[in-house]
Amino acid sequence: RSIVSSAAADSECGVQNLLVAHLLQQHSPVFAYAFVGKSSSPAIARFGSMHLLDIMYLLNDTFLFDSHHMDAYELSIVQKMSGAWASFAATGVPGEDWPEFGHGEGNWLMLGSVPQAVVSGFRQEQLSFFCS
Repeated sequence: RSIVSSAAADSECGVQNLLVAHLLQQHSPVFAYAFVGKSSSPAIARFGSMHLLDIMYLLNDTFLFDSHHMDAYELSIVQKMSGAWASFAATGVPGEDWPEFGHGEGNWLMLGSVPQAVVSGFRQEQLSFFCS
């Protein structure tokens, strides 16, 4: 089931994100991320790092899960994401620890990982299947 889900996500979102990042960086700096945060809440944990769940953390709003109260880990994601977006809006750079996408395989910040991680060529092998 997770293989099919990952393939669907790669074909529907991942390839487009990769192609757009490569195109846009010809004109301006690009910063990419993959959301990997996972909630410990029983209501949310089963979704893993579900697409759009990152918006809940960015907006600090549990609109999808009204009875959910964020724990310390989730609040740290809120601080990281809102700080990065505010920095990007003010300066064009989301933060010192968030590298530019760059050329080649690209640098992806793994938002929600502890410790914070940057991966070069995130899911490159899987995504290249759809680009060949």
